Amino acid sequence: MKNYTLADIELAIVYFYVLVGMVEARNFQTIEYKQLVELAKGQYPENSHVAAAVPVSIGRRLAAMRAFTTQCKLPDLSALVVCKATGKNSDDFTKSFDGESVRQQIAEFDWKQAPAAFEQVIAGERLEFEQRKKFAGKSAKILNY
Repeated sequence: MKNYTLADIELAIVYFYVLVGMVEARNFQTIEYKQLVELAKGQYPENSHVAAAVPVSIGRRLAAMRAFTTQCKLPDLSALVVCKATGKNSDDFTKSFDGESVRQQIAEFDWKQAPAAFEQVIAGERLEFEQRKKFAGKSAKILNY
């Protein structure tokens, strides 16, 4: 597994829940990077990582979220997030995935059990992160959602 930073993990979790909220509301339209950051800030105003988030670094956090959802065998919610200038997914995304077909998978998927599966993967990532920090002699906590 990749050595994700605390900000990567925190923001991947937040973006996951923001996007799941959209699809649970049957909103399968795409959202721009900046809009996702703003939605997250509105929904998680007390989270320091969310408060410091900027659209420029969102790709790394969406990649972390993608890695976690892949482990859960969930459709890749990052397919809903697009660039404002092009209205399309990032080049890194489109190298491996077709956004339209993934968005169709998202629309057809039953998301009721997804948070539980996601939390299992995150629990493992939290443990790995804490072990890395303990080994490095640093202390950091991941928030619970």
